[in-house]
Amino acid sequence: MAEHAAHHGRSVFIGGSGTWLEIVSRPLGLCYKDKHGAWVHNDWLVVAFAVMIGIAVVGVVGSRRRDLVPRGLQNGVEWVIEIFRGFCRRIIGEGGERYAPVVGTFFAIIFCFNLMGLVPGMISPTANTNATLALALCAFVITLYIGIRENGILGFIDHLAGSPSRQPWFMWWLPILMLPIELISLLARPVSLCFRLLGNIFGEDMVIHKLAQMAVNAFHAIYVPIPFQLPLMIFGMFTSFVQALVFSTLVAIYIALSLPHHDHEHAHGHEHALEHAPAHS
Repeated sequence: MAEHAAHHGRSVFIGGSGTWLEIVSRPLGLCYKDKHGAWVHNDWLVVAFAVMIGIAVVGVVGSRRRDLVPRGLQNGVEWVIEIFRGFCRRIIGEGGERYAPVVGTFFAIIFCFNLMGLVPGMISPTANTNATLALALCAFVITLYIGIRENGILGFIDHLAGSPSRQPWFMWWLPILMLPIELISLLARPVSLCFRLLGNIFGEDMVIHKLAQMAVNAFHAIYVPIPFQLPLMIFGMFTSFVQALVFSTLVAIYIALSLPHHDHEHAHGHEHALEHAPAHS
């Protein structure tokens, strides 16, 4: 796919191969020929909407009958909810469980998006720069909204400026130093979220794609099926979980840093550890 895209001068982030969902995406106009006459496949949009609808259906069905003693799907849904409530409480602090729906939704969507690339004939939406950018911008807007809602506009600006209203008078220079730094840090968040997720999932899917091609070539040569891609696909289940966890953890940390009168040292420690984690984590 990469060589074909490069030959036509197109970005490798543009879909260069279709999935079995092309029968849906082509009538919708998502698959088309570019100016070089090569097909551009945007099947990832169909995959993304199918996954989101599936998650919504599971949530609705799992919460439809709220039995006092949960069982079946309701038991599983409540178990996941409790995990994320505790997760948000540990990262954000007291009252952080109210942000569990936001953090949990990001995790569920990204995890399922990542896994789709491991299904034969499918593609990971998170291997496309448009999908990861959309997720990163959603996270940015949500955390920005929470910061403004909880602090007020003036309070949020004061927060970014290092809270000069609570500093002694001789610290008048603090906003001049802090405000540009905090604004740059704020605007860098969606870029970091976007390309960390994109790089890991796109790279993984490309390696699996090449190993699958090697398996096909080996079968044509020796007529013995050797699934070279299988070990990486198994490992890909783990990395899909890790990447979803990293993204949702960073969202929780950004929410914590946006809240007023919050001890930021714990959240800053988590953010520093995640931002400096190895690229393959």
